Amino acid sequence: MSRYITDVNILDPYEHQPVQVPTGWHKLDTDLNSGASGDFLYLVYERCDQDRPITDIRILVGDEKPSEGYEKIPVDLNKGAVDKDSKPHPLFMAVTRTAVAGHGPIEDLLITSWGEHDPKVEPPSGYSRIDTDLNKGVGGAYIYLDRRPAATS
Repeated sequence: MSRYITDVNILDPYEHQPVQVPTGWHKLDTDLNSGASGDFLYLVYERCDQDRPITDIRILVGDEKPSEGYEKIPVDLNKGAVDKDSKPHPLFMAVTRTAVAGHGPIEDLLITSWGEHDPKVEPPSGYSRIDTDLNKGVGGAYIYLDRRPAATS
């Protein structure tokens, strides 16, 4: 098995149906809309033997376009969730496999979350945080994606 993450996607199971994780993929167990009353959404990732690992992940807000070399995952991370005025706040994930200064191949991903009245949870040692709350604008738990890059030589 490859040590680098080579693909990511968002699963959107119908209603309360069990999440069907594709063979060879790994699911992070935190609902990306936890506490926000949106659709149940789960991040999945794949590791496979190829020479194109993901090197960076960004969160796009609203109709923001991905930077050159980034591929947008076309699932709204706030799907079905709205703010107190019933307005949506769409967020999307974008990934790249090209070399990015300061970013090596990603070895691991995890979701860190905490409630509104709980203390902020820092990323574990060796991980860096993608600094956008995945429930941005729609309330619910604070949910962040943390990544562990490959060690550089």
